[in-house]
Amino acid sequence: SEIGPRMTMRLFKVERGVCEGDVMYHAIEKRTPAQVAAQRAEKAQAEALKRKRREEQEQNVAKKQEAKEVVREAKRQKREARAAAAKA
Repeated sequence: SEIGPRMTMRLFKVERGVCEGDVMYHAIEKRTPAQVAAQRAEKAQAEALKRKRREEQEQNVAKKQEAKEVVREAKRQKREARAAAAKA
C-alpha cells in the first residue's frame, strides 16, 4: 500500500550560498584548482568593474542634480527680480 512513486535521488551540485557562491561539488563538471582560481579572479575583476561603474554613475547623478539646482536657483532669482520690479 504505497502512496507515491519510488524515487532515487542523486547529489548533482553543491554551491556556497544561494545561487551566488562558488560551486563546491558538481557531479558532471570537474575543474582543476587552476581553473577555479582563474574563475575567482575573473569574478573579482568583474565585481571591481561593477563597483567602479556604480561610483561613476553616482558621481554623474550628483553632478546632474547640482546642475539642476543651479538652474532652479537662477530661475528663482529671476522670478524674484521680476516681482521686485513689478512692485516698484
